[in-house]
Amino acid sequence: MEQDKEYSDYNKNKKTNTIFYILTLLSLFLLLLSWFNLNSKIENIELIAPVYKDVTNITEENKVYMLKEYNGKLAVYIDNYFQYEIDVYAFTLPEEDRKLLSKGIEVASEQELNEVISSYY
Repeated sequence: MEQDKEYSDYNKNKKTNTIFYILTLLSLFLLLLSWFNLNSKIENIELIAPVYKDVTNITEENKVYMLKEYNGKLAVYIDNYFQYEIDVYAFTLPEEDRKLLSKGIEVASEQELNEVISSYY
């Protein structure tokens, strides 16, 4: 009778250990999977984030100013490098303007850029 109890306890411990090992392996697998998924999201974020470049040393006549939509707002780019966002939401603008902003509105000077920006306020 005692042998049966020991055998039964042994089987319970064996089952418990097996379940523990399976859950541990499953947890490790899920942890690795989430880590790889997080890394891929971070890489994607880095790819779509704007690149800022100091353009103060570029002469005025060589600068290319552009107004584009970024994160739902208007943003200024100089020589295709993000400079700053403007607190104007693109969804508040007419559809025609939103289409232009999705491609970018190129202007010849900083003065013209400021005129275009002020027309959206």
